[in-house]
Amino acid sequence: CYNGGECGPDGRCRCPPQFTGPRCETPVTQPCVCYNGGECGPDGRCRCPPQFTGPQCETPVTQPCVCYNGGECGPDGRCRCPPQFTGPRCETPVTQPCVCYNGGECGPDGRCRCPPQFTGPQCETPVTQPCVCYNGGECGPDGRCRCPPGYTGTQC
Repeated sequence: CYNGGECGPDGRCRCPPQFTGPRCETPVTQPCVCYNGGECGPDGRCRCPPQFTGPQCETPVTQPCVCYNGGECGPDGRCRCPPQFTGPRCETPVTQPCVCYNGGECGPDGRCRCPPQFTGPQCETPVTQPCVCYNGGECGPDGRCRCPPGYTGTQC
């Protein structure tokens, strides 16, 4: 084997990234071949994403990612961030931690606080029975009881 190649147990040459051919005699036109999302650097060596290592980014790293602020490492090696953080490692606070509809408000934990007549992560789902009314009162579309004559109060 030429150009720093090594003879493998099968008798074939294992070439460095910048050479190819049966005996590592041919320079690679592209300075390096990188796998798993790696990029070829100006020095002809692979720059690997955090979840891979090796001369051609061919070896998975045991701990594929490091996540901050309560983020968790996903099966693809990328951080899954809580709603109030973003970035490759959950290092950046989100300026508006949540988007809430139908009058919901964003709480300090980054989750929506919904009015009684709505539910869901963004207060997007109407509650089927948003209010409890007595004495024949009916629940109105605004989530408030409509009382029959002679009855008053929030629940008639």
